[in-house]
Parts: sequence; C-alpha cells; structure tokens
Amino acid sequence: MTSRLISNKKIAIIGGGPGGLTLAKLLQMNGADVTVYERDKNKNARPQGATLDLHPRIWSGSATGSRPDG
Repeated sequence: MTSRLISNKKIAIIGGGPGGLTLAKLLQMNGADVTVYERDKNKNARPQGATLDLHPRIWSGSATGSRPDG
C-alpha cells in the first residue's frame, strides 16, 4: 500500500551510509522519488567503521557492544 503523504514526492537524503540507504529504499518502496547525496566518491574514500556485535558477551571482565580488534 502506497502512502499518500510520500507518493509522487521528490525527497533528498544527505548521506549514503546504512541509515541513508535504508531510508531511501523504504521511501522508494512507498512511491517516493528519492535522490541520495554522498560526499565521498567511493567506499574507499575514508576508513570504514568497526563491526557491531549485538549479542551480549564479556571480554576482559567488562560487557561491551563491540568486538575487540584482532
């Protein structure tokens, strides 16, 4: 079902990260005309972030939400 609020609308999204691309896809699926603007020319333009592990684990006696490097 297409939302009347966003169908046939032009929407600009600033940032082609995971959040921006997910939002763009969801808006497109609901009938919006979406353009994503990204500053970087390609994915290697800057260092990528670390992985995120949402499973609770304990490293070195403290709980953390990120994986240790290595």
